[in-house]
Amino acid sequence: NKDANIPEDARLIAEQITEVTDSEDYKKHETEFKKSMGDENATMSALFKIGFYVEGEEVEPETPVLVTIQFVDKNGLPEGEPIKVVHFGDEKTEVIDGGKAESGSTSFKTNGFSKFAVGFSKKDETDVEKTSVHITKTEVYEDDVFRATFHIEGDIEVDKEAADAMQS
Repeated sequence: NKDANIPEDARLIAEQITEVTDSEDYKKHETEFKKSMGDENATMSALFKIGFYVEGEEVEPETPVLVTIQFVDKNGLPEGEPIKVVHFGDEKTEVIDGGKAESGSTSFKTNGFSKFAVGFSKKDETDVEKTSVHITKTEVYEDDVFRATFHIEGDIEVDKEAADAMQS
């Protein structure tokens, strides 16, 4: 974004932090990722240090910028899974919506750089609040030869979050 006022001579540096490159830092941020997600079973797929630098000094954007992270291996992000990004900022840690994984990538907006953990949460079914929703649906199929009427009625159990989305 031009209004982010990132100098033209700035270099974008993105480095992945792994258990091999810095085990202590990786484990610390993995614990913080799970805590931020509120889920001990959350999966941190990767940890990155991202920033723009001019002559070794970090430069922050003046307005939010879009970041896209593409995983090239098959173990990166599960297709269609809601992705969360935890931004470990200097002043606070925040959880950012990364949308749903698409072709192994996620995108999110941020107005500051530092370390980012990318992952997802697969809470146990026992952790998900359930509710019943009554459905009734009639469909008619007709062509030159015959006519069929299908009627479906009953209660289904769904995640409360999904039920709320269906009603809005």
